[in-house]
Amino acid sequence: MRNCLLILLCLTGLLASAQNPNTLGRKAYLSGTAEDWATAIEAAHAIPDPATSLITIARFHQGAAYAAMAFKQDEAFDEHLDGMEASIDALWEITETSAAGHGLYSALLGLKIARKPMLGMIHGSRASSYAKEALELDATDPIALYNAAGNLFYTPEQWGGDKAKAIKLLNAALANTSEEGKLDYNYLAVMAMLGEAYMQTGDYPAARLVFEKALSEAPDYSYVEQILLPRLAEKEGR
Repeated sequence: MRNCLLILLCLTGLLASAQNPNTLGRKAYLSGTAEDWATAIEAAHAIPDPATSLITIARFHQGAAYAAMAFKQDEAFDEHLDGMEASIDALWEITETSAAGHGLYSALLGLKIARKPMLGMIHGSRASSYAKEALELDATDPIALYNAAGNLFYTPEQWGGDKAKAIKLLNAALANTSEEGKLDYNYLAVMAMLGEAYMQTGDYPAARLVFEKALSEAPDYSYVEQILLPRLAEKEGR
């Protein structure tokens, strides 16, 4: 009877882990499939705390939008931008002081610019302002740090981009990620961007260390293994 109880408890724990929204988000991030993202987004809707639920939904739409952009799926990309924006708008009705929310809104504006570059004239400065406000609200929030770093990483230097500053923010995001947070896809995304930033600034040894760390955390991280590491090897002359 005792053994049966232990088995039941183990199975219950495994089931809870499999249904955990952040676990599902990480799975979707690594697979990149629309089906996995849809499952993760649905699970995020069930998070009891409204603000946490909306932030997670927005983050998952963000990840799904990046995947759609990579696969040149314009319709899906637009749908996820709409989902991301709707979630952030709903978050503003609960609180206007969410560091993660400000960071995500900065990222949303950046994605709109990526979709239609001419929007950079309208949204560029606003995206930078929201990124700065996110850090003013909480300079230790990994979501805020990641998205503020993304603003600096993707913005051209002549418009305020700064990869050296992005590197500092990304390292801060890693340093402020809890053990539980390391199960979230944001942790992997931070390492990918950090490695890219090191690579683009010519620090190839640091880039390799970060990419290898990412693969040690997620051996099936195909974006790092199949795209970023080969790109780094080419720059290293290997």
